[in-house]
Amino acid sequence: MNSKRLLLYFFLLFFFFGCKGKTPANQPEEALNPTRNPQNAQATEVATTLIHAAPFYYRVEATGKMESLNDYTVYSTAGGMLEKLFVKTGGYVSSGAILAQYSQASVQLKIERAKLQMFSAEKEFESQMP
Repeated sequence: MNSKRLLLYFFLLFFFFGCKGKTPANQPEEALNPTRNPQNAQATEVATTLIHAAPFYYRVEATGKMESLNDYTVYSTAGGMLEKLFVKTGGYVSSGAILAQYSQASVQLKIERAKLQMFSAEKEFESQMP
């Protein structure tokens, strides 16, 4: 147990005293970081140029992945057979536009089925009346 404690103390001493920052022997710390003492900072020469907007007439070929900013996935709440599709894949659509049309046969079958269920429920109701 004592050897573990001694080893722990050794690492703690090494961590606290061995990790303090040092500057190179030939340069003072102010020379390495001129923002601490701006009077000792040296000016850096910079070249500038004026820019202006102009059309870009060059062809650029690149490989990459493009994504639309306004990409939406549309789901239908109704089911059935799709009869007509009024847009092409990747085409543009406007708000409120009709995108597709379902077959009327499946809708008519659902209406008839609902009417039969209503008729059956009415007959059952009437048979339970005294």
